[in-house]
This record gives sequence, C-alpha cells and structure tokens, in this order.
Amino acid sequence: LPFYPDLTGFGGREWLDGLLRDPMHWRYFGGAVIEDEAAPGQSILLGDGMPGFDQLPREQLDYLTTWLLELKTEDVTAIQSRCQIKPNEP
Repeated sequence: LPFYPDLTGFGGREWLDGLLRDPMHWRYFGGAVIEDEAAPGQSILLGDGMPGFDQLPREQLDYLTTWLLELKTEDVTAIQSRCQIKPNEP
C-alpha cells in the first residue's frame, strides 16, 4: 500500500520546522510514493534527494522557519525587495 505524508498541522511552525530538519521522516515524505506518470507501474519516492537542514544551528533554523511562515502572510513583492530579489526572477 502507498504511504502518504501526515498533514496534521500542515503549514504551521512545528510542521514546517520538522520538514526542514528531516524531510524524509515518515511524517513528511519518508516512505511516501506516487506513481511515475512517465513510466506506469513504477513509483517515485516523494522528497527523494531533498536535503534536510538539520546541520543548521537552532537559531538559523528558527529564522528560516519564521521567514517561510511570513511568506504566507506578507506581500511576496515586499519580501523580495527586502531580500534584494527582483520580482520577475525566480
């Protein structure tokens, strides 16, 4: 049977912090699979190859989590300008 991520608390601080720290944990992408549309009958592991940020000091991980959470509530253009990212660039 396929396994899917646990989305309890999805988008909240605790969920996002855990995802950034260990994306392949069972609660996030560990063991989650989807069918490969390019190769029917074959599966793809979700999150395969996504690095975790567990090597960051707690303070930096908290900063990254807070920044990502702010993206949900603020005008993205304003955040881009503060980060000196041109709005038309990825």
